[in-house]
Formats: sequence, C-alpha cells, structure tokens
Amino acid sequence: MAGRGLSKNTLASYRRDLLKVAVWLAQRQRDLLRATHADLLEFLAQHAAQLKASSTSRLLSSLRRFYQYALRQGLLQADPRC
Repeated sequence: MAGRGLSKNTLASYRRDLLKVAVWLAQRQRDLLRATHADLLEFLAQHAAQLKASSTSRLLSSLRRFYQYALRQGLLQADPRC
C-alpha cells in the first residue's frame, strides 16, 4: 500500500485495521484478496458497534486504499467494496 503523505502512526493504524480484517476473514477461509462485498459488510456489521466513528472511518479508508492498490497492481479485477 502506498504511504505517500501518511504519517508512520497512520500507516501503523492502517496495518492493524487490515490485519484485523484479514484474521477475521481467515477464520472464514478467505483472505483480503478473495473477500466479497458481503464479507466486508458482515465484518463491519459485527464490529461497528465496538468502534468509535473515527475508527470506523479509518477502517473504511484502510480498506479503500488497500483495494485501490490491489486493483492498480492487477491483483484484483474488481473492487469488492462495490
């Protein structure tokens, strides 16, 4: 994930967010590159109540940046967030 213009703390937070989603997906025999829109919605539904609004916003930004990067690198054909 490109980190231009992002602080080390922001990058570390993005990394933690993606790791949290990746672990949750692994428990369902999926990974970030094979996640579906439904998977991501389920994760958000299960975790949103536990997160502050700012944390939810950062999580969404983490996912957006990750999937944009994966698309640019040709790792995905379509963004699962859509």
